[in-house]
Amino acid sequence: MKNSGHVIFKSKLCIALVAFCSAAGVSAQPAKNCSRISLDTKLLWISSAAWVDSLSKLAVVDPLENAIFLIAPDGKFQTFNQTKLVKSPREMVPAVVESVGDGFLLQMVDQRLFWLDKGLNLVKAGNLAKDSTTTRSRIGSTYDWVTAGDFLVAFGSIKENGHQRFGFYRTPLRALSRVDFLFDFDNVDYYLLGHHYLTGLGRDAYFLLMDKEASIYRVPAGEGGRVVRLKGFPKEYRLIPPIPTISTGLATDELLFKGIEELTIPVGLYGQDDFLYLLTREPRKEGGTRWLLHQINPNKDGGEVVGKVELPTRADHLTVVPSKANWYIFEKGPVLSQSQQKIESMLVIPTSSVRALTVPKSCQGQAK
Repeated sequence: MKNSGHVIFKSKLCIALVAFCSAAGVSAQPAKNCSRISLDTKLLWISSAAWVDSLSKLAVVDPLENAIFLIAPDGKFQTFNQTKLVKSPREMVPAVVESVGDGFLLQMVDQRLFWLDKGLNLVKAGNLAKDSTTTRSRIGSTYDWVTAGDFLVAFGSIKENGHQRFGFYRTPLRALSRVDFLFDFDNVDYYLLGHHYLTGLGRDAYFLLMDKEASIYRVPAGEGGRVVRLKGFPKEYRLIPPIPTISTGLATDELLFKGIEELTIPVGLYGQDDFLYLLTREPRKEGGTRWLLHQINPNKDGGEVVGKVELPTRADHLTVVPSKANWYIFEKGPVLSQSQQKIESMLVIPTSSVRALTVPKSCQGQAK
């Protein structure tokens, strides 16, 4: 299925991370407390989210509400003032928000780009398709993307001489027309689900290839470097089944995601503090979902799986937002008609606990 259609506004359910640098030579100690926060019922769908350190809030993109919500760690909501960017709500339709340096990059469904400062104030505007256009090619689609250093790394398509080329590509943020194709891959089905399959770690990027056999690839910093496949991967999650139902629009998403809930698959990749974290899901016999975070050291022996920790939730779907202090995990219900979900709670787990692969006792009795 190569038609982006309604998918661009679901391009990132799971979120790129803000790097956490621990004191040199001091091992992380797991914190003692975690909590589950009740949320306002305003949220219908999360396509992307990022931690905004200067505001001490999460910026959460809900394209169905055509809004960006600012959510405090205690769950209190504030609506982002969209008049900073557009004159009319109909001009908004946000899709993805990503941290870039000490600011943020916001992509709209129609490929408009807004560079924002650390307080989410407008710095400049652009357009992903127009700014990447040359006499021979332009960026056609971005199903999932992340920034690493001064580059945007994405999965999507490039239109070349009237033809579409699908796969992973990289382009400098300051010169979007200089596209460097990294890896051809035209099986787009898993990348239409909104799972987070790309992440940044330092100046490098990493992507999860959802082929018949899953694997993680490193994209070295800068231009011209070849992608490198990591050796380490949890073997129980390496074989990837075909998606049982293909989405053809909002009306079919309920059936599509019911099928996803029955699969044992990786659904997210995150980078923080020298480690990658692979998020996997599998159905529980007693009902609900078993969620595991697998810690991978990409710099040891070509990629070593260090260990794993089970998240204290049985939610149908998750959106994960790591930050320096905490990992914020939105617990989401099944996908309903018109792609809406009930998103009633947020689990807050200390970052030190995630790094130590230890769930605090205060979390263990909270599985929901």
